[in-house]
Parts: sequence; structure tokens; C-alpha cells
Amino acid sequence: MNSLEEGLYSYGMSDFYPFHMPGHKRQGFCGLEELPNEIKNLFQQIFRMDITEIPGFDNLHHPEGVIKALMEEMREFYQTRETYLLVNGSTAGILASLSACTDIGDAIAVARNCHKSVLNAAFLRNLDVHYILPEIIEEYGIHGGVSPAKVDILLRNNPHIKAVLIVSPTYEGVVSDVGEIGRIVHSYNIPLIVDEAHGAHFSYRTDDSVFPRSALQYGADIVIQSLHKTLPSMTQTALLHVNGKGVKKEAIEQYLGIYQTSSPSYILMASVSMCFHFMKNEGRRKMREYEKNIIALRNRLVQLKLIEILGKNLVGKYGIFDYDIGKLVFIPERMNCTGKWLMERLREDYHLEMEMSAVSYVVGMTSVMDRTDGYERLLHGLQRLENSSCNEKKADTLKAHRRSFENKIPLQKITSTEAFSKRGVYKEFRECLAHISKETLYVYPPGQAFLVAGEVIDRNILEQIAWYQENGFEISGLTKAGRIYVVDQ
Repeated sequence: MNSLEEGLYSYGMSDFYPFHMPGHKRQGFCGLEELPNEIKNLFQQIFRMDITEIPGFDNLHHPEGVIKALMEEMREFYQTRETYLLVNGSTAGILASLSACTDIGDAIAVARNCHKSVLNAAFLRNLDVHYILPEIIEEYGIHGGVSPAKVDILLRNNPHIKAVLIVSPTYEGVVSDVGEIGRIVHSYNIPLIVDEAHGAHFSYRTDDSVFPRSALQYGADIVIQSLHKTLPSMTQTALLHVNGKGVKKEAIEQYLGIYQTSSPSYILMASVSMCFHFMKNEGRRKMREYEKNIIALRNRLVQLKLIEILGKNLVGKYGIFDYDIGKLVFIPERMNCTGKWLMERLREDYHLEMEMSAVSYVVGMTSVMDRTDGYERLLHGLQRLENSSCNEKKADTLKAHRRSFENKIPLQKITSTEAFSKRGVYKEFRECLAHISKETLYVYPPGQAFLVAGEVIDRNILEQIAWYQENGFEISGLTKAGRIYVVDQ
């Protein structure tokens, strides 16, 4: 078998009859015959290749064959100690990494703009979380980079911290100084974990590229990358890279066996294999072409009069070490509208589906698979919207929102695990002042918490909830009745 994807296809076309899982028996599902032929044929091809662990196709949790060969090939390419396939997304990688680097009840240092999976790991391990607040790009209300000096001060004052985790790049493309942060973290003899979910394409940059370098090249001990976010791979696929000598391979593998499904999808694993081989063989050329096209697009986007776009001009400010030009972050404040309004207009008027909208900006994701006609449609839509009228008139509200909310972390009274174990009561959020939350509240995407279970609800949090509700943002963790689950005091 040359590769997992080739083996799956050959087996799917064979005459083997399946007296094994899955129950669709490689034939499709009930009702398939009623679909149009092109859809029916597509699903039939997919179902033929959807198998379980049968002879010749290895086992993700005990790889000895084709999956082991793939991981060894990736390990050699990425120049890591170990590289693992993830079929439960970067979430599984983050859960396994933090679990492998800590004991129950340990302390960790985490960038406050971390993904919710980091908080879930802290909950499962009853970890004492010390937050590092990234710098703030105040005029836009966006997190900048993590300051190495802040990391040093935090570790010096809390020598019991067992691991550090930062997000680089962020959802908005901001890259922190991973090399310097790693040097500081290693001086305290603890590992640095980098959530590089949005930077899987960095590993395929050319030497003279304007794309940032991967955290792998800066000595991070563990790096988690979501292939599906910025490379041609299916949703849920990711990689976990282990570099640091102090990270126990056996512990990583043990926890991956816990946090990943015991029935991993061969379709997803084949997608990882196809993505890797495509990028390994064509990646440099595709990345050069991608870089050329995205620079050309940006040169035209910066000519917009009312919509700003973030870029390399931020490097060297706000703790930003580098910037991913593949992220298109649009600031429509001069139009007196929110990011939500701009995203809705692009979707409804021009059928352009953006990645996410935040209070004051919109994020568009690009990749090596984008086409120039897509770029032209985006540019055209933004130009037309600049000439239209926005009836939101939110500029003053946006500025007030940023002043009030962006630089504060609520007081942590107990760990999220301890909060979960205590008796709770639901209260209307305006009645929750000074109560300890049993919920973690965040707006998704990007999934960064503004209140974590175990923290005290202050006036700033209440104002923030009210603002999000008034402006149509859905808050995860808040009931539809507008109540928060708090510790019964």
C-alpha cells in the first residue's frame, strides 16, 4: 500500500464483503436512491471508503503499519520528535498536551485569549490558571501579542507554574515572539505549548516568504496545528507536534487515547495524508502563488476609504512579532457600523460567507486553495458597501465598549472544577453582581472567554453581557432567559 488514501480507494473498489462496522456496509444510507445522481454518486464513493480497523489499515491508537509510516514521514518533514494525527481537531491536542504536562491541581500560565478547549482542560485537571493578558490594539479592540516580559514576571512570581500555553497566531493573524517566550519559559525548566491552530500553513512557507515562521522553528515544546483551518484538509483534522525533550511521549499518547475517539474516521485520516503529500510536493509552489495573489489583493484593499484592513504595519507594536497576511481583518468603524452588520451584508447581498464577526471587525480566512475570482468578488462587495448607507451609527458605542471591556480580567475566587462541585442557582444576569460564576461565558467565534467559571461577576461583566445582547451577539453559557448559573451563596 503506497498511501492510506490509495489503499482506501482500492479497498473500496474491491469485492470484499463487510461483516464488520460501520452499519452502512459501504453502500450508503437509506434514502440515497432518491437523491440526484451527482449527489448519490458522491456519497457512494465516500461510503465505500468508510471502514473500521481491518487488516492492512493499521490502528491510530497503536500504529504499526500505514498510519505509523505516515506519522514517521511527517515527523521527518516537520523535524519533530513525534507528530500525531488528530481526528478530534486541535481540541483533542490541547486537552492531551495540558494533561500530559501537568498533575491534578497543578498551576499553569495561559494567555487570556486562549480557546475554550484550554479552559476545558483546566476544568478536567482542576488546574490553577494564571492568565497572561495579551497587549491590546486599543483603537480596534483586538488582542495583540503576548509580551515576553509579562511571561517572565508571572513565572518569577509564581515558581510553582508547571507549563505555559499561548495562542500564536491568533484568530486575527497576530503572531507573538515565540522564540523569546520559549527562551524565558525554558529558563524555568517548564514546557511551552503553542496553540498554532491557525498557522498550519506556516510550515510550508519558502525561506524568503512574508508569511511567519512556525513555532516549531522557534523551539516550542508542543505545537498544535489545525490542518483544516488553513490547508486543504477536512474539518476536524489536525496535528500535534512534540519537540521538547521534557515532554513525555508516553503521556501524550495515553491522553490522546482518552480524548480521541476509539473509532477514528479513515476518511479524515486519508484527508490528512492527502493534504500532507499535496503540500509536501506542491506546497512551496502553491504557497508562492498564494502569497503573490494575497499581496496583490491587499494592495487593492488598502485603497478602501472607509474599511480598514489589518496588516504588517502592526509588527513591532502591541507585542506583535509578526503578522499572517492570509488573515483578512476588516475594520468598518469609519462606516459607523459593527462587524456584525458588515458580515451580514456581505453574506446576504453578495453571497460572501466570512469566517466570523466580532464587535468591531470581520475576519475572512484565505488559503492556498482560494481563487482570484473569489478575491475579485470580495473586493467588489466591499467597494459597493462603502458606497451604501449604514444605519447603525455605532461608532460611539464601539469606542465605549473597547474602553470598558478589553483590559480587565475578573477576580478568580476558586478553580472552575471547584465551582462545578458547588451548589448552584440560576439568576437573571443583572442580579449576579459579586456572585461566583459556575458558567464560562464567551462569544463564538472566536470562543475566547470573558468570564470563566470560578470568577467573580463584576459590573464590567454585567455591562459586557448587556452590550452583547443589545447588539445581537449570542453568548454561549448564558441561558436564553438571560440567566447565569452561579454558586449559591
